[in-house]
Amino acid sequence: MLKITQTVDSVEEDYHGVTLKIARSNSSQFRNKFRALTRPYKRQIEAGTLQDDKSDALLCEALAGTVLIGWTGAFPDGEEHPFTEENAKQLLLNDQDCRDFVSQTAGNLAVFLSDDQGETVKKP
Repeated sequence: MLKITQTVDSVEEDYHGVTLKIARSNSSQFRNKFRALTRPYKRQIEAGTLQDDKSDALLCEALAGTVLIGWTGAFPDGEEHPFTEENAKQLLLNDQDCRDFVSQTAGNLAVFLSDDQGETVKKP
């Protein structure tokens, strides 16, 4: 296999005191789940008539368990919510800023480069 970059499968990032475990968004798991979830809505998506709340719900469901794959720490409500795909979906649906953070992190190659690669990229 010919490769230039060496990457890790997931990273742990602090988000307001909760450590989120985030995988890359270009994984086959995410793409396959997203395709399967959006297939029934293909005509609406192509026509641009799918409602925003439905689009958000489909994205959050696809991200849950494939991109957002875990967390540790107490949430601001003082509770420790166990990681489940349903809880991840609800978090992503109810907290747009968290959803944006997860999406941006998952799409940022630099955070997934192995330590040696990351140091190489940072040097001028």
